Amino acid sequence: MHSRITYHCHLERVLDSYYLASLLGDLLGKDEGYIPLFKWLREHTGIKAAHARERLNCRMPSAEEATLLNISRGQPVVDMDRWVWGDNGVLFEYTHIVANAALHEFSYSYDMDEEASK
Repeated sequence: MHSRITYHCHLERVLDSYYLASLLGDLLGKDEGYIPLFKWLREHTGIKAAHARERLNCRMPSAEEATLLNISRGQPVVDMDRWVWGDNGVLFEYTHIVANAALHEFSYSYDMDEEASK
């Protein structure tokens, strides 16, 4: 079971997020001001976000994406999928983002595990 939240942020990105309803279903329909998702999860369930995987792809937009983003079909977009797991090993978030490539920069920093050096 999952919950879906869709945001259409004109001129920036289109964002579809899916959350595990058994963990985050209590957030649906609530407007308690902005509370960071990971903070809410930790405070209400004791689960901490522990691992994320992201996949980026640069491509041209579909007609619908170009309309939503107010860009031409010749303007590249960044298509990103993101998965987030809790420290209990449960996948609790999947997000798909299509962003106007001209307005976004993605920067990453990560530790190398011991296996990478073998």
